[in-house]
Amino acid sequence: ADLDYISDEGMAVSAFPVQKDELFKYDVVIFGDANPAFFSHSVHENLREFVEERGGGVIFVAGPNYFPKQYEATPLAGLLPFDLTTASLPTEAELENNSFRLRPTTLGLDTPTFQIGDSPEESRRLWSQQPELRWLLEIADVNTTAMVLAEHPTRHTLSGRPLPVVLMQFVGAGKVIFHATDETYLWSRFQGSNRYYDRYWHQTIRYLSRAKLLSDRQPIAMTTDAQKYAEGD
Repeated sequence: ADLDYISDEGMAVSAFPVQKDELFKYDVVIFGDANPAFFSHSVHENLREFVEERGGGVIFVAGPNYFPKQYEATPLAGLLPFDLTTASLPTEAELENNSFRLRPTTLGLDTPTFQIGDSPEESRRLWSQQPELRWLLEIADVNTTAMVLAEHPTRHTLSGRPLPVVLMQFVGAGKVIFHATDETYLWSRFQGSNRYYDRYWHQTIRYLSRAKLLSDRQPIAMTTDAQKYAEGD
């Protein structure tokens, strides 16, 4: 963090944990648009093991400068729920003309992270009223094991699917959530209150932390690739 921030904020640390045992004390890592030069290869490898082996949760937040495009050759690329080689940054024209309101998918509203209302109907209504976003990493190819939690309401990939905005993927014992936008802070302006912005982030962090907190009592995790199955599938 910035040195002034470290001096003002008692819980801030000056550098990312370098040793594996130090990193493994945490439950969730939020990884933003950080310069890859700040980290060694071993730190990237530790973060991968933090998810795959220790059951930790990671929230990746895409940005215009470094992440994820400059991480293609690092171990972190293997944690991402999409093909990084086919993802692209938005152009200036797209930023000027393509503001949008994020639209949670049915699966997204079934997960705690997007339940900002007291019912699915209220959550869907509240999301339809949130401030519009602009910046979006364009993801062309989503992994078959990934789940789209939120999508663009009008724009589509070449395959005809809505552009994903928030993705989730189980990786080994842990979970990864990927934000293709870095503008969730705009939600803090909704109706002049941080209420729904805070609720979203609190619930997302709690949701990701459960696997690691239960890891000593939950040696097996079962996942499925669909919500419904027909007889014989």
